[in-house]
Amino acid sequence: MLKDHTEAPLPRKLIVEPTTRCNFQCRMCVKQSAGARIEEGDLSSRILDQCLEVMPGLDSLVFTGIGEPLLHEDIETFAAQARSRMPNGSRIGFQTNGKLLNRERSLSLFDSGVNTICVSVDSIEPALFNDIRTSDGFFDVNPVIESLGRNRAEVTAKKTGGDIRLGVEFVVMKQNLDQLPGLVRWAAQHQLDFIIVSHVVAYGKAFQDQAVFLNNSYESMAWFEIYRKKAEAAGMDLQEYSRMLWKYHKTEQETELYRLMDEFKRAAQDQGVYINPVHLFSEKKGAYDAVRTRFDHAEQLARQYGIELTLPRIRPKTNRRCDFIEEGAVFVTWDGQVSPCYFLWHQYEVMRAGNIKQVSPLYFGDLHQGTLGQIWQQRDYAEFRQKVIAYDYPNCHAWCDTRCDYVLQAPFYQDCYINDIPCCDCYWSLGLLNCLT
Repeated sequence: MLKDHTEAPLPRKLIVEPTTRCNFQCRMCVKQSAGARIEEGDLSSRILDQCLEVMPGLDSLVFTGIGEPLLHEDIETFAAQARSRMPNGSRIGFQTNGKLLNRERSLSLFDSGVNTICVSVDSIEPALFNDIRTSDGFFDVNPVIESLGRNRAEVTAKKTGGDIRLGVEFVVMKQNLDQLPGLVRWAAQHQLDFIIVSHVVAYGKAFQDQAVFLNNSYESMAWFEIYRKKAEAAGMDLQEYSRMLWKYHKTEQETELYRLMDEFKRAAQDQGVYINPVHLFSEKKGAYDAVRTRFDHAEQLARQYGIELTLPRIRPKTNRRCDFIEEGAVFVTWDGQVSPCYFLWHQYEVMRAGNIKQVSPLYFGDLHQGTLGQIWQQRDYAEFRQKVIAYDYPNCHAWCDTRCDYVLQAPFYQDCYINDIPCCDCYWSLGLLNCLT
């Protein structure tokens, strides 16, 4: 049963897009993908004014989005407006590629009330960094980070900046996985506070093979091991299931293997674990250990150096969780559209099981026509949030070998459960993606 929408509190986290313009052309960015339909523009003061009423209740405000926030000349003005209304201990931050983050700009940001800066660093080797994050010229992020540290020390010494946190975001992929432990050492050398790691999203076919996360959950792999041993004890190999599945005339042993596999799937499903044979049989030996080794090493170093390290899951969650809805987040585009999450913020294409999925934005209001508080408390938005956290929708990643037209085509109307919320094929709720919020 849905709660009365009038009981919904105001948001606790606000993510605002200052601009969709950018001075980089990163190959893995949604903006560079063939299916992106993202108009360029800048946030106006009028849009931010419509958000001011929720500021006293915010835990955090983050300026980020498709573009580079520092291309907007009024970021400091926006931050100062927010800081004057937000409670003590709240965070104001932004995500940046760092190219425009010189001494003068960083000091003005700190002075305006910004107390969290996260720089995108996908490699500590300049050549690879520039291969991944293409700008209008060779860019070395090291001087930027060094300058940030000095400027923070200067502001802190004057006791004018409060608790300023500096960190980096790292998009992990096969191309840079080996560099993750070195990144932690590098972050410690530069006295950074945090590292956020997220898996790469394949917005085009070129990045499908770069992902290092695996398709099978820990729970499904545990069940697989139980029944692999059962099959082995009976002189059978579960891997043969795919070969004999569609045979019309099966041998006695093949029939027994089919029965055992059916028992396997039913036993797991009774415990809320869905078994996808295609995923199970296609997982390459050693793939998990290759990622786990790097992640464990990075975690060990982070503990040693006192750095807050946020890693994505290597295997997807069985029990999904939408952090955006659960933690009271709301997203505002540069032109004033109100969206519930990163996944549904813009129109673009993303790869799913070798298929191109069309993603349409989901908006619940326009800040040209109402305040953020009013839109947040609308019945349709409140009901959407309740439906999301009920988690009564399919898990396409776990269940499906491919994708059906329900989820591939846009606009989205319904899933195979006849739900009208487009959350069944979201990687955020599986724990595979992280971001600054």
